[in-house]
Amino acid sequence: SITNGRAKAIVVETGMSTELGKIADMMADIEDEMTPLQRKLEEFGKAIVWVCLILVSLIFVMGLLHGGELKEIFLSAVSLAVAAIPEGLPAVVTIALALGVQRMVKRNGLIRKLPSVETLGCTTVICSDKTGTLTRNEMTVQKVYAAQQWFDVTGSGYEPVGEFTLAGDAVSAADHPELAMTLKTGVLCNGARLVEKEEGGYGIIGDPTEGCLLTAGAKAGLSRESLEPENPVVDEVPFDSDRRKMSVVCRSEGKLVAYVKGAPDEVLKDCTHFQEAGQVKPITDQVKATVLEANSELAEQAMRVLAGAYRVLDDGMTEFEVDTVEKELILVGLFGLMDPPREEVKLAIQECASAGIRPVMITGDHKKTAVAIAKKLAFFGPESLALSGAEVDQLSEEALRDKVEQIAVYARVSPEHKLRIVRAWRDRGQIVAMTGDGVNDAPALKEADIGVAMGITGTDVTKEVADMVITDDNYTSIVAAVEEGRGVYDNICKFVHYLLSCNAGEIMLMFVASLFGMPAPLLAVHILWINLVTDGLPALALGVERIDPGLMTRPPRPTDESVVTRKGGLVMLAQAALMAACALGAYIFARHHYGDLGYAPEILLRKSRTVAFVVLACSQLFHSFNCRNLRESLFKIGPFGNIKLVAAVSISFFVQVAVVHVPLMQGWFRTQALTATEWIWILLVSSIPLWGVELGKELALSLMPILDGADPTGKDGSTRGLLAKLT
Repeated sequence: SITNGRAKAIVVETGMSTELGKIADMMADIEDEMTPLQRKLEEFGKAIVWVCLILVSLIFVMGLLHGGELKEIFLSAVSLAVAAIPEGLPAVVTIALALGVQRMVKRNGLIRKLPSVETLGCTTVICSDKTGTLTRNEMTVQKVYAAQQWFDVTGSGYEPVGEFTLAGDAVSAADHPELAMTLKTGVLCNGARLVEKEEGGYGIIGDPTEGCLLTAGAKAGLSRESLEPENPVVDEVPFDSDRRKMSVVCRSEGKLVAYVKGAPDEVLKDCTHFQEAGQVKPITDQVKATVLEANSELAEQAMRVLAGAYRVLDDGMTEFEVDTVEKELILVGLFGLMDPPREEVKLAIQECASAGIRPVMITGDHKKTAVAIAKKLAFFGPESLALSGAEVDQLSEEALRDKVEQIAVYARVSPEHKLRIVRAWRDRGQIVAMTGDGVNDAPALKEADIGVAMGITGTDVTKEVADMVITDDNYTSIVAAVEEGRGVYDNICKFVHYLLSCNAGEIMLMFVASLFGMPAPLLAVHILWINLVTDGLPALALGVERIDPGLMTRPPRPTDESVVTRKGGLVMLAQAALMAACALGAYIFARHHYGDLGYAPEILLRKSRTVAFVVLACSQLFHSFNCRNLRESLFKIGPFGNIKLVAAVSISFFVQVAVVHVPLMQGWFRTQALTATEWIWILLVSSIPLWGVELGKELALSLMPILDGADPTGKDGSTRGLLAKLT
């Protein structure tokens, strides 16, 4: 960012040849795809239209064969077609998704694309960075390796209070030249600032990794403010994710000196000498092996490791490039930095395990450091693998796809590796959430099913392509968003189950009546009214049902699973048959009962239709409580857990009463008034689906412990096997 002054700039590349252009080109190759919910609803919509057309055509033909009036049969068939299509689905889906977005904001998840709410719910893999997401992002230098000695550093956070110890004894950096030079390199080769906060204590402006190096230097009396006047900065070669190091050129004691810090394995490649006992000596393979062993030892303790080196440059040098500055370096020491895991993340990882979600760490740190953190967070087991970026490069796309499910940790990776990892998981049929913060992460985030940008450290480009932004950069917020996504889909399934079972009940009632040549139990206006009453407020109230507490103990649903599964369809048809049986039974009883009382044929038919109309409408209202939880019994979750549903059912019921008793509406709907006694037995019959379904759930739940050892396929031919399959 240029804020003032004058400068000359040299343009080296333009347009798509620039680094940002290359990233844009990678992103252009990635096509936007429909979310799982959009695909399923499209398939579901096509299927239900064909099923409805076939059934309604059958009912129409049967009505004609039994000598019914053409106009009335046609109107009834059209009404059934309208009733069978759940036209309230788009509204409920949108409301459920919007409310899910609202709840996620309260849990630090900002959704940028509405359908992504549901996609989160079927996530099977979460690929995340380590620093700041799985860890606290509070780096502290805990060890310094210099002159083949281990110096421990006390103190935590960014408070410059602590001391250096060697073999348990406090020491001064001034008495150990290599320790002092290592700390000096860390302070000068730095872009951060250590500042005193107004409210007290210390903080940093800049990168936390660089901030902790300033804190370590300040503990030895080597602050940036004291060093920079004597070591003015001449130029800088910034950090690059491919080189994994940075350099700062200073004028120190009249000489041009380049101070370098970076990944130990990368810095060592450019070192020809090392400093020991105040002397510069040629570096040998044995010394390099010793340093790499020290690096491994620190990494195994879950520490991030940085190497410090320097080089005295020619005084006449004016161009400071990577090739001229970062070569023939003198190694001085290693920093062991600890960024402890977040305590809450360990619980979130456990929740992922119970929910069948695979956590994967993708980091720029050393492999051993990453593995140590993964083990502390308990998602790196005996059979897990860890690969470095270099090892990923050696794998073909097919080989990576075959091994990807075993790999829990990726270290020293580039943005291109992230993109390959996402594609490998997706090729395995998994739904992948990928986190990122830098511009280079944008292609991987766009390729993933759910791109998650960091709200604090994320760049604008990353946030622009992401589906979701987590405002606190915390892994637990991603897991919370997954739970909300599952809750949204669960509510959509409840809504669909409710509507289809109600609509199927209406079709069954009309079909059976037509089959036996009975007068139609419902008129077209009755069918449309029931559809309006049940598809309205009660269905919307089911869309805002609170999240089932056991939702995160279930495995992710298969990506190819339909909105209505085979098992769910059978249950739905059974419930529809129960409602249809109640309405048809009440209709037949009313025809016989009122016939015995001597009602005129026209009044008899009108009264019987009123009874069937009310029984079917009320049984569907009762059935809405069955659909609050498709697994747990209403006896367990309580009938009043969703006050909105109670209110919706109450309003719908009173409107239904008005249709029967208000004279004007009686004329519109061709209904007959009912007595208090008739209302009582009608409500008792209408409530049969509620109690029948809930008792069925209780029976199924009570049988489960008994059937634990049974073959769930029922292939063993035993009664227990068959019951296990049904439950």
